[in-house]
Amino acid sequence: MLKMKFWGKIKKGLSLCSRINVWQTLRLYYSQPHPRSAQLHICNKSQIFIDKTARIQMQPNSIMEFNMMEDPFSNVRPSRLILRENSKLICEGHIQAFEAVKIECLPNAIVEIGDKTYINHDSEIRCREHIQIGNNVSIAYSVLIQDSDYHTIYNENGEPKPHTLPIVIEDNVWIGAGATILKGVTIGEGSIIAARSVVTKSAPPPIRWLLGILHGLLNKILSIVDYVQNLDRLSSEILFFSLNICNILITATNLATTIELTIVAKHK
Repeated sequence: MLKMKFWGKIKKGLSLCSRINVWQTLRLYYSQPHPRSAQLHICNKSQIFIDKTARIQMQPNSIMEFNMMEDPFSNVRPSRLILRENSKLICEGHIQAFEAVKIECLPNAIVEIGDKTYINHDSEIRCREHIQIGNNVSIAYSVLIQDSDYHTIYNENGEPKPHTLPIVIEDNVWIGAGATILKGVTIGEGSIIAARSVVTKSAPPPIRWLLGILHGLLNKILSIVDYVQNLDRLSSEILFFSLNICNILITATNLATTIELTIVAKHK
C-alpha cells in the first residue's frame, strides 16, 4: 500500500515536471515570500521578468498556473509576466493563465486577481496604477485590459485629462473574446461584456440596471397620473388604468430592491 502511494506521488511529480519549467518555477517561488500552502506553476516557454523590488503575493492555499497549454498537439507560444519596480501581483485562490497571455505591471502598479479566475490565450493585462479582478471571472481570448492611455489627451478646453484611472472587475463577470476594457471602468457583479466591444464607461450589475429602468418608468407614470388628474375631460377609466400600472411598477421596484439586497448580503 505504501509502495503504491509512493509510486503514485512519483508519477504525479513526473507528469507535472513534463509541462512546467521546474527551474523557473523553483527560482521564482523561493525568491518571493509565499506561504507554504501556495503553489506556483510556471509552464514551459514562459518569459518572466521580475524586478528585485517587485513582489508576487499569494494567499494561503492559492494556486497560480501561468502559460498553460490549451491544445496538446500545437506548439505552446510564450506568455510574459513583467513586474517592474515596486509593482505587485496579488493572487487569491486558483488562477489560470493560458498560452500567449501577457501581464505587465509598470512601476508601483498593483494587479489583483481573485479565485477561480482564468485568462484565455492572447489576452493582455497592462497596469500602470491598479487593476482589480474579482472571483469567478472568465476572460476570453484576445481581451485587452489597460488602466492607462499611456499618453496625454486634452478636452475641448485644452486641459489635459487624467490618462490613468483604476479598473475594477467585480465577481462572476464574463468578458467576451476580443473585448477591450479601458481606464476608470467598474464592471458590476454578474455582468456580461459582449465580444469585440470597447468598454469606456462603468457597467452596473444587471439587477441595478433593471432597478434604474423601473425607477425611470415609475417617475414617468407618476408624472402622467399628475397630468391626468388635472384634466377633467379624460375619463376615470384611463386614470384607473394608469394607477394600476403605477402599482405594478412599484411592486416590481420593491422586488428588484429585495433581490439586490439579498445578493449583497450573500456575498458579504
